[in-house]
Amino acid sequence: MAYLYKIDNHDEAYRIWSDNKIKEATLLHIDTHRDFVDDEYSYISIGNFLNHAWDNEIVNDIIWIIPDPSFSNEKIMKRAIRGLKKFTLIEHDYNMIRFHRDENSKNQLVITSLPRVESAMDNKITNENILIDIDVDYFVNPYIDLVYSNCYKNSFWLKCEEFIKSIQNYIEKCRVITVSRSIWGGYTPLLYSFICEQLCSALMSQKLKNSGYSCLEAGINCLKTNDAKQAAILFNNSLDYPECYLSGLIGLMYSSIYNDVSISEKCYDELLSSYAEYEPYFFPAHSLINNNHAALAEKLIDNWFKVCSHSEQANLYKLKVFKLQKYKFDNNYYSYLERVSDEKTFFEKSYVMVDIFLESGNYEEAINSCEKVLNYLKTSKSPLWIGQISSFENHKNHGQIVAVLFGKIALANFKMGKLNNARKYAKICKKIGYLNERVLKILD
Repeated sequence: MAYLYKIDNHDEAYRIWSDNKIKEATLLHIDTHRDFVDDEYSYISIGNFLNHAWDNEIVNDIIWIIPDPSFSNEKIMKRAIRGLKKFTLIEHDYNMIRFHRDENSKNQLVITSLPRVESAMDNKITNENILIDIDVDYFVNPYIDLVYSNCYKNSFWLKCEEFIKSIQNYIEKCRVITVSRSIWGGYTPLLYSFICEQLCSALMSQKLKNSGYSCLEAGINCLKTNDAKQAAILFNNSLDYPECYLSGLIGLMYSSIYNDVSISEKCYDELLSSYAEYEPYFFPAHSLINNNHAALAEKLIDNWFKVCSHSEQANLYKLKVFKLQKYKFDNNYYSYLERVSDEKTFFEKSYVMVDIFLESGNYEEAINSCEKVLNYLKTSKSPLWIGQISSFENHKNHGQIVAVLFGKIALANFKMGKLNNARKYAKICKKIGYLNERVLKILD
């Protein structure tokens, strides 16, 4: 029987494979995101851990099983193929797309979908040394060209029982199975966090369904059809099951906002008490903002304020919406600014305010805000808002954020006519490799 591991961030799978001394395996990578890159990479992160698995001969071949709605979409697949510039296309038919990692490599990448996986693997991959790696966001985000599931109308496109039937033959041959929750970063909405528990129960040959899971699935369907009262009843019933508790609280909070906000407030308090680390994702504004859906994000944040108007996280997101929509910055944003602290937001407040100050012509304050963030990063772990999620690298690499901050300092100095300072910081950006056009123009 396979070893089964539940993990928070997907790159933790790499450590598990290493610890189990896995070598030259065939990996079934079941994910909306590919988790390998086609350009340079350094430290292990959620975006490149499969490159490291190839480099260290943990895996020979990767079968990337993508959601069927993506595989069946010709435009999406053409974009996917164009994005693999360094891979060598070997074969492309109805069942799969097969590449070599590069023209000198025997490592294979096969892209397919669940209904086609047996045909795709037939005579192409003979290795019986199989790993299964599953990301929960696969079940709620059917489109590989969307980073976040909240860009897609939230619901299941696939349920656990159908999934298990499709891969049952490979489960029996598998050595190690990893299941990633992927809540950090907002990839799996908290409403769907129960899928991890449901999936692991099924993989361990336990009861696939219990009444709690059934209540959650039915409640989500009621939310989708705007039957909030029935949804609230179903979500409340799911709270009796520990494995459903987080999703149940989230669902009850959402469904009670318009009928009995006091219930939503109680849910929020319980969420803060038991799951405070997930507060940025209590309402999925993060993904909407990152995908420039400002109007939808603002509507969601307004609901958040109905439940907890003093939430620093909600007020921070409101500031982000101001930045996104490039409002004329009058005193309107000050009421939100005053409710947010750098300490509670790991200096994301100052980072957000840089652009607001630049837009409003307050260049000295923009520079001060940049310096606050830079001083924080000197001695701190990379905060999650940076977006470089890594289970291995906490201190040394803050992604491009340092270069971005230097670029903003350069722009602020340029706007104030301090050309020597502007050029100094622009040169640093160029040396780091941050090729922002506005910053590089300062050097012309």
